[in-house]
Amino acid sequence: MRDTVVGVYYRPPDQDGEVDEAFYSQLKVASQSQALVLMGKFNHPDICWEGYTARHVQSRRFLQCIDDNFLTQVVEESTRRAVLLDLVLTNKEGLVKDIQDQCIPKSKKTGKGSRRPVWLSRELLKKLKWKKEVYSAWKKGLTTWEDYKNAVRVCRGETRKAKASLELKLARDVKVNKKGFFKYIRGKRKMRENEGPLLNEMGAMVTEDAEKVELLNAFFASVFPAQASPQESHTLEETEKVWTKEDFP
Repeated sequence: MRDTVVGVYYRPPDQDGEVDEAFYSQLKVASQSQALVLMGKFNHPDICWEGYTARHVQSRRFLQCIDDNFLTQVVEESTRRAVLLDLVLTNKEGLVKDIQDQCIPKSKKTGKGSRRPVWLSRELLKKLKWKKEVYSAWKKGLTTWEDYKNAVRVCRGETRKAKASLELKLARDVKVNKKGFFKYIRGKRKMRENEGPLLNEMGAMVTEDAEKVELLNAFFASVFPAQASPQESHTLEETEKVWTKEDFP
C-alpha cells in the first residue's frame, strides 16, 4: 500500500486548547492519506465512546475533529483504570484488527556483560544486598541511621578483605597463572599504554615484550613473600630494582 501514514501521539492531561487546535490541523492533513493509523494516549477520560458524548469542551472538540476527518476509533475496551485513554484512530475500515494491550517487559542493567567481579563471592553479595535492605528500611523509618552505618562498615571491610585476598593469590601464583594475573591488571587499568624499555639485573636493556613480562613477573613476585598477609603486602620493601629508561644518567 503506497500512501500509508502511521503515527504515535501523546496528549498531556493539562494540554491547552491552542495546542489541541495545532494538532487537529496536522491531523486534517494526515487524514488525506490513503491509509492512516494514529495510536496514542489522548487523555480524554470523560468521553463515552458508546454514546459518543463528552462532558468537557476540549473532549467534545476532539470528537468533532474525528467526525470532520472521517476517522474511526477502534479500541473498545478500557485500557487504564476502567477508562479508555489509549486510542487507535484510522481512516479506513478494517485496516486495524486484533488490538491487544500488553505490558512492556523490563529488566535491570547489571553492569558490564552482567559479570560479577572475581572477588565478589556469594557470601559478600548477600551482605551487599543486606546493606541495601537496611538502607531501604532506614528511608522508611524502620531502623536507625547507626544501623545503616554499621552495615556500611561491615560491607566495606569485607570488600577490602576480598580484594586483598584475590590480589595476594594472583601474586603468589603469578608464575603458574600469568594469564589470570594480567587479565586482572588489564581490568584495573584505565588506559592501555605500552611499557617502555627496562634494564635487567645485568644492566642490559630489555625491549622485547616477552622478556619484559618475565622481568616484571620476577620483580612483582619478589615483593610478595609466600607468608605475607594482605596487610603486610603494602609495606614490603623492594628487594630488586627494575630500571626504566628515565633512570639513565
